[in-house]
Amino acid sequence: MALTGETGARDFLLVGAGGQHFSKPDSYWRPLVANAPAGLRGVMWYSAYDMERSSEDVRRLLRLFDEYEIAVRFVELNIEGHGFSADFDQQLRDGLAFVMEA
Repeated sequence: MALTGETGARDFLLVGAGGQHFSKPDSYWRPLVANAPAGLRGVMWYSAYDMERSSEDVRRLLRLFDEYEIAVRFVELNIEGHGFSADFDQQLRDGLAFVMEA
């Protein structure tokens, strides 16, 4: 929703695989990213488990963000399977600080 500007948000936080739309092709994502609100920033957290299953989709989206100069911090969590790392509270604080910098 942050990409479409519907919510007026200028930042986003994404944890994990991303849901059913995440594996959609470039033709779905490119218009959204190209028309994202100015100054949009985000943080994406992924575990090794998530990356095993969707690394191609993650890398494609990160390339699009880079191409359209959307600042995104990517963090690979040091956990097994689904869940949160013991330091996720600090990771979340760091992520919020990043998106609030602008």
